[in-house]
Amino acid sequence: MSIIVTGVGRIGKDAVVRHLQDGSPVVGFSLAMDNGFGDKQQTLWFDASGFGKRYESVAPYLLKGGQVFVVGELGEREHEGKVNKTLRL
Repeated sequence: MSIIVTGVGRIGKDAVVRHLQDGSPVVGFSLAMDNGFGDKQQTLWFDASGFGKRYESVAPYLLKGGQVFVVGELGEREHEGKVNKTLRL
């Protein structure tokens, strides 16, 4: 079962383009999405990643502080004992 997330968020750090062993590009950036209102508002942080040439072409526009609309699959990964939320675009 997969959970699909749709929403608007702020980019926390500039997008970084990496390449897999087969040469295909992977773009990664952090994404902050607000949840709730007033005193009950909280910010959820995600490690977002997109695979393929489409994301490589938009990477120069994914800059810190910018606003972006995303649709992706929610997941989790453990790194150094910490569980991080991930969003695969």
